[in-house]
Amino acid sequence: MAGVLYRLGRLCANRAIVVVAVWLGLVVVQLTVLRVGAETSNDLSLPGTESQQATDPFANSTSGLVSKDATTAPLLADMLALVYARTGETDQAIALIERLLTTPGAVLTINSPNCYGITLMELRLRWEWDPLRKDPRFQKILAGPEPKTIY
Repeated sequence: MAGVLYRLGRLCANRAIVVVAVWLGLVVVQLTVLRVGAETSNDLSLPGTESQQATDPFANSTSGLVSKDATTAPLLADMLALVYARTGETDQAIALIERLLTTPGAVLTINSPNCYGITLMELRLRWEWDPLRKDPRFQKILAGPEPKTIY
């Protein structure tokens, strides 16, 4: 095996211009394929999976879940907002954060089953929210006062 790799390396060294030209040609072909190919999307949906079933109720609103489970639903929505933020779903994360800042029960309490809460202090200090820091909407949320809770 070492002999084959030695010969391949020597061949590439002796014909460096040809090797560089082939590599540049491959790059051009790859870029052409990417540009001509279908539109790409970051949306991912796996219908029928447990994770999809778990996040579907949160897709548009947490209001239905909050009315059924006023203590657990806001904390689950907190975690969902964090998942959206960490996976690059900025629009969904910020919309959920704005809603949760005024939702009763969406804050960390001593008896909370997780260690996350949606308060301005949490959003300002926790590293988990770093993917949103450059977004102007998130900066506006952080610069404003703590919103009033809507009961």
